Amino acid sequence: MDIDYLTVTTADADTCFDFQFLSYLTHSFLTDEKRYNNFWQSATVDHNNFWTVPAPNRIFSFFSSLWRTGLLVQGDRLIATSTYSLSFKLLERIGFWDTDVIPEDYRIFFKAFYKLGGDVKANPIFLKTSLDSPLSHTYLRSLKTKYHQVRRWSYGVSDDPLFIKWWFTVPNVPFIKKTKILYHVLLDHFMWPVNWFILTIFANIITLINPVFARTSLGYNLPVIARFILSSTIVALIVMIIIDYRNRPKNLSKSKVREILFPLEFVLMPIVGFFLNALPAIISHTQIMLGRKMEYKVTEKI
Repeated sequence: MDIDYLTVTTADADTCFDFQFLSYLTHSFLTDEKRYNNFWQSATVDHNNFWTVPAPNRIFSFFSSLWRTGLLVQGDRLIATSTYSLSFKLLERIGFWDTDVIPEDYRIFFKAFYKLGGDVKANPIFLKTSLDSPLSHTYLRSLKTKYHQVRRWSYGVSDDPLFIKWWFTVPNVPFIKKTKILYHVLLDHFMWPVNWFILTIFANIITLINPVFARTSLGYNLPVIARFILSSTIVALIVMIIIDYRNRPKNLSKSKVREILFPLEFVLMPIVGFFLNALPAIISHTQIMLGRKMEYKVTEKI
């Protein structure tokens, strides 16, 4: 078989492609003048078992699915993640995947980016690729499985030193392009463990840490301003709920009441944000910083 006409797509065992996915990919590949330089990325959403997972996992899936869908229109912020495609010729040209790394998706993209002098991008495929959320035989075990999945995802920060090294040492890569893409990756990784604290308790705790600031006009009004800003985001949340409802396959839930009451589950956001997002990222990043062993735990999905 001629590898000039072959594409390679990575997929987990639970991946369900849209029936038009291969047609879309084939057309995009054949019409792309830089088909041997680029990746293709669809919107990976956790819709397969949306209504059967525990409510905390469902809230996480809601936001992560919308986030990954929104990245399709973010230009240089779109990086090959999880389920992606590339030409076999490009894969051979860059020496295939590295065998000593857990988060292989970002690594393979940056590897291609720097080996081809920055002339690489991820092309969006505007179709949904549906996956399973972590689910086990018991409620608590399902939550634990989700926790370990996020622990594994946050191992991606281990690649940052290599990306920074390549930024400094690989010649003939456009400065603005390589800086922009590195900035977004570092920002996402560094903010992952701390964004919950900034959004949830920062406005209140800063006045406790610095009593002098608390006596200023800004310090006195900061908690009120923060509450107003966070309350205003309810409008955006309503919009996201509508978008999610329109994108999700219908009739997956056996209970219409559960679908109607789904917005009430958002009261779990502060708890989910800490225990299933910030905390596992903090622990993983700290272990990597201290040189501890990273362990790959396969996510249970029954």
